[in-house]
Formats: sequence, C-alpha cells, structure tokens
Amino acid sequence: MENKKVVLVTGTSSGFGDYIVKTLALAGYHTVATMRNIDGKNRQAAANLKNWAAKENTNVTVIEMDVTSDASVENAVKEMLVKEGQIDVIVNNAGVAAMGYAEAYSNEQLQQLFGVNVIGSNRVIKACLPKMRIQKSGLVIQISSLAASLPMPYHGNYPATKLAIETIIESYKFEMMPFGIDFIIVQPGGFPTSLIDNAMKPVQEKVLGEYGELAGIPEKIFAALADALSGPNAPSPQAIADAVKELIEMPMGARPLRTIVDKMGFEAVTSAAESINKHNEQTRLGLMKAMGFGQ
Repeated sequence: MENKKVVLVTGTSSGFGDYIVKTLALAGYHTVATMRNIDGKNRQAAANLKNWAAKENTNVTVIEMDVTSDASVENAVKEMLVKEGQIDVIVNNAGVAAMGYAEAYSNEQLQQLFGVNVIGSNRVIKACLPKMRIQKSGLVIQISSLAASLPMPYHGNYPATKLAIETIIESYKFEMMPFGIDFIIVQPGGFPTSLIDNAMKPVQEKVLGEYGELAGIPEKIFAALADALSGPNAPSPQAIADAVKELIEMPMGARPLRTIVDKMGFEAVTSAAESINKHNEQTRLGLMKAMGFGQ
C-alpha cells in the first residue's frame, strides 16, 4: 500500500542517502532525493536512481540541491512542494568528512566543513519548517556520527561539526514541540561509504612538514579503517536505512533523541557512547526542569 508521507533526503548520490531513498521508496513513501550537480558530476548517479525507481515502480523524485546555497535549497523545496504539496520528514544526510592533523587545516577548509555539515543542514531545516509549522506535524532526522559523542585524534574537525549540528537539533526539538514537529539524531559508526574516500585532507603542507615522521600517522590509521570496511564482513549501510525507516514509523514521543547504529562489533565503544548520550540527556532534562521549562 502506498504511503502518502513525503520524505526529503539530502546527499543521495551515494552511501547512506542512496540506501535511505531506496528503502523508503520500497516501503511506499514519496521520496524526494536531492543531490548537487545532477547535470554534471552526479549525472550518472541521478540517472541510476531514476532508472531504479522506474524499474521498481516506486515514487522517487530527483531534485537538484546544493545545501551550501540559499537559492538552491529554496528552489528545491519549492519544487518539492509544487509536486507533493507537503513535507513530512527531512533526512539530513548530506555531509563532508575530514581527517588529519587539525593544525594543518586552513581556516577556509574549516569554513567549508562547517558550511556543509552545520549551516547546510540548518539551511534545509529552515527552508522546510514554515510548511511543517503550518501542517503542525513533521519529523527531522539528522544523520550525525558516533564520533560526535566519542571524538578521536586526527579526526577532530569532523566530529566538531557533528556535535555542533546535534546541539542545534536539541534546541529545535524543544522549540518545535508546540508545532508537533519532532527532531532526532542518528549516529552511525563505521560503514563502507564514499565518505572516507572523499574526506577532506589538510592543505597546509608547511605545518605537516614540521611534524616530521609523525605526519604520516593519520593516513596509516584511516587506511587501516578503510581496509576493515572493505572486507566481506564489513557492515552494510542498509543498517542505517533500516534504522531511519523504523524511526519514521514510531509515533512522536516514542522516538529516542539519539540512535546509535554501529555494526563494527566494538561493543565497548558503542556502550561508552550510549552511556555518554544517556548522561548528557538526563543532565539536560534535569537542567530544563530546574529552570522551569516544560512545567
């Protein structure tokens, strides 16, 4: 049976986004798959998704969207609303990874990283919220990272952006409750996607040169991670798509603020992150209660 809910998914040219679109479309959702450069770099990815949708007889619309551009996001949302008339769910998946020594990143690189992962995600939310507030319903799912709760060396700039957008999501969650709009976070662990292959690397070679033999450590660490994620037992990104579908189908009030999806088998890591998330959530709720919110 067709599901009339309309789901906007960003960053769908590959990886989690592609899996999420296909999983929701097969479940009957009206899925709006957005990606940048659909007439250029991502022409083939857009064509592949359209062909898949036609073959599977699913409702998928592919729309151009660059989350770093106000005009691009606004035009995409307008196009979606003309076609569908509503927006029920946003899955904010578009993002850029980064690895390497933090000192060797230029300020321009940091601006780009925060521009996509933080401002870009927020730009999509802001473009859709007016319609959701009129509807008095909606759900925003922010794809974050396990690293937001457990940041690691040689990787710090990336989880900094994820922690930043998570903080904004937490604020939205409370502020949008009167409008019936829910905000939640999915924290993936390690998965074999193009995110690592396309990760930003530091450009300040002079700084790296001053590290001597230490300069090569980040590359060795992430090469080992890439190897672990390329074997026959590597976790499938389908796990993220399945989690997103399950969260969408939960009623408002039943969804956890954060959902960790980590299939690497490092139970100690997952357990630590869950403990941190639980402690932070309990502390935040206690503080809000003490300040008189929600009473």
